[in-house]
Amino acid sequence: MKKEDYPKKVLTLDKQITQLKDRGLVIDDDEIAKNYLKNISYFRLQGYWWEFQIDKENHKFVEGTNFNDVINLYTFDRKLRLLLFDVLERIEIALRTKLVYYPSLELGHWWFEDKNNFFVEDFFNESVNEISSHFLYYFVKINYS
Repeated sequence: MKKEDYPKKVLTLDKQITQLKDRGLVIDDDEIAKNYLKNISYFRLQGYWWEFQIDKENHKFVEGTNFNDVINLYTFDRKLRLLLFDVLERIEIALRTKLVYYPSLELGHWWFEDKNNFFVEDFFNESVNEISSHFLYYFVKINYS
């Protein structure tokens, strides 16, 4: 497969900083900015500075926009994402626990193997097949590997 030429050149960290400054972004400390670019990347951060650009075609920044504004937005987004993932994990585990606990309490340990406990037979067949294959895989792996 022939690779197409990509029109943009790879820029060093110093050239990335120069380009951002030329576009109007205020950078108080080049070394700190380089560290962020090295560890987060220009490509990822551009999604955050996009909102600070007054001329999106030429990538010109609103006057007075500081690199710290971009990092603050990135940090806020990162913390929000981590918080949401934490909450979603707790919801998922609580839901899965209840989906197993209550039917087991009412119908016994093997409730999921009785098709009368399901409204949709296809769902029952798929569920039993998936559970059985996982059970067998882990049973064999744990006991015979």
